[in-house]
This record gives sequence, structure tokens and C-alpha cells, in this order.
Amino acid sequence: MAPAYDHDKVDEVVLALLSLTMHSDKFGVRTWKGYDWDVLDRLHQEGYI
Repeated sequence: MAPAYDHDKVDEVVLALLSLTMHSDKFGVRTWKGYDWDVLDRLHQEGYI
């Protein structure tokens, strides 16, 4: 059985990593989105992304 973890802390770390990997190009601002989809869904629901 996998150990429980704090979803809020994981969300904060992923949000920090998203901000650190942001870059601009001719289409706007982009970032790498190779993170767990559940985390990205939670961040989207909270309005962060």
C-alpha cells in the first residue's frame, strides 16, 4: 500500500516547478506539463492554471 501524502504540499511544489519552467515564445507563455494529471486538475479547479 502506498503511503498517504499531503496533496496541498504536492500541489505547491508542482505549481512552483511550473513557474520555474515557464518560457515565452511567439505563441505566448508556455511551461512543461509533464506532471500528474490529478495534480494539474486540482490546480486548475483552484484557478492557478
